[in-house]
Amino acid sequence: MRWFRKRRKSRGLSENVTSPTSSAASADEDQQNRSNLKTAKPSGAIWVSDVYQRHELSIGFVTEPMRNKITSIKFRDEDVEIAKKHSDGNKKNSRGEHVDPGAVPSELYWNLSEASPSTIPPVFNAGHPMLRADIAEIFKHHDLGQARLQETQLFGCDAEAPLDYVAYALIFQNQGHAIDIAKSDVEPVWPGREVFKPKPDASLADCLVPDTRTVNGPAIWIDPNMFRYFFLSDALGSELAAAGFGPAFGLTRLEF
Repeated sequence: MRWFRKRRKSRGLSENVTSPTSSAASADEDQQNRSNLKTAKPSGAIWVSDVYQRHELSIGFVTEPMRNKITSIKFRDEDVEIAKKHSDGNKKNSRGEHVDPGAVPSELYWNLSEASPSTIPPVFNAGHPMLRADIAEIFKHHDLGQARLQETQLFGCDAEAPLDYVAYALIFQNQGHAIDIAKSDVEPVWPGREVFKPKPDASLADCLVPDTRTVNGPAIWIDPNMFRYFFLSDALGSELAAAGFGPAFGLTRLEF
C-alpha cells in the first residue's frame, strides 16, 4: 500500500504541475495570438476588367433604332422613345444600378457592309457588355448576386433571319467597394464628383489598390467610384483567365 500511494503522488506531479515561467510564456503567446487575429488583414485578390474602355470591342452590332438612324431610314415615332430607354439602361448598368429588362435590347443587328460574322468574340460591346453563350455558362457557375444574363437575339445584315448564335447582355445590378481610392493613383473624371479613373499611362496593377471589404460580395459588381470598369471575384476571374479569356476581358488581378 505504501508503494501504491507514493506512485500516485509522483504521477500527479508529473502531469499537472507547471512552472511559473512556463505559465507566463503561454499567457504571452495566447495574448499575441489574439492580437494577431484582431489586426490580421484578409488575403486574396479581385480582378478588374477594362471591357468598357475598349473601343475595338464595338464590333458592329447595333440596336434597331440605331440601325434605322445609321442607314438613313426615317425614325419611327417609337424609335426615339426606345433609343432613350436603351441609353438610360446603358448608363444605369455602367453604374451598377437596377436596369429594367425592357431597357435592354432583345435584338441586335449587324450593321457593317461585309457579311455577318460566322461567330462572335467571347465578349463585345453593344451598349452593354455582351457575352458569347459559352462565356455566359462560366458566369452561371458563380454567385452573381443581383446580376443577370439577358439573352439577346442577333440578326445579320439582311435583318430578316436570326443568326445561329445568341449573346447575353451582362446586367450588373451589384454595387460595392472594389478600389481603395485614398491609396490608389487615380484622378477625378469630373471636378467636384467622387468618380475616378486611373492616371494616364499607368497600368491598372500599379495604380489600383483593392479594398479589402470586397471579400464577401458577389462574383461580379460595379464600384460606383470607378468610371466604367467592372470587377470580378478571384474565383470567376481565375476561371476566365485559366480558360484563356483573360485578354478578351482585359483582366488584371489585384492582390490584397
